[in-house]
Amino acid sequence: MTLFISATIVVCVQSQLITETPYNAVVSKDGTENFNTIARAILSGPDHSVKPFFIKIKKGTYQEYITVDKKKTNIFLIGEGMDTTIITGNRSFVDGNQTCDTATIGSLAMTL
Repeated sequence: MTLFISATIVVCVQSQLITETPYNAVVSKDGTENFNTIARAILSGPDHSVKPFFIKIKKGTYQEYITVDKKKTNIFLIGEGMDTTIITGNRSFVDGNQTCDTATIGSLAMTL
């Protein structure tokens, strides 16, 4: 019997912890920021990006169905907290939707 042990080590420099993430787009429900929907902020991101595209989502409840196209790579959604930034939907199979269309947030698979 062979036992495999795997470990992941994360090293952070103190300056990395202090600097704030440079957001490329900010979403707010009240429209005071760049976007008032998450979907529009994602669409504003570059196609086939090798650099991260950070989207900050301010507090609020967002009733949206978001599909991230396969050409939108390296998209990061960052909320203000699990109790303050909420993305919700209410589609179900019972209501006549296909199961793949019931996800609140989904991504289109890449084909190789």
